[in-house]
Amino acid sequence: MDLAYTIYICKNDLHAHAQTTHSRTLVRALTGETNGAVAADAAATAAEKGAEATKTMKAAAGRSSYVPAEVLASVPDPGAVAVSVWLRAIADALK
Repeated sequence: MDLAYTIYICKNDLHAHAQTTHSRTLVRALTGETNGAVAADAAATAAEKGAEATKTMKAAAGRSSYVPAEVLASVPDPGAVAVSVWLRAIADALK
């Protein structure tokens, strides 16, 4: 099961339970009167822009510090990209 699908299923199950029982749960932060989906989308967009910005940054630590600078100039940091993918999956699942 991928991350987006898991989040989608959990969100829908918990939301249905919270709506029928009027209980206070963490789901209220994602649905109902608040709009967690909009916040998650904004966070994902910011992470994507941040990951892209790493193309122009010097690698001082981590695995990227072992890769030649001319190679790094053409790709964003893989860890930053991974975080942006996770956040996008969460944002998409909350829509």
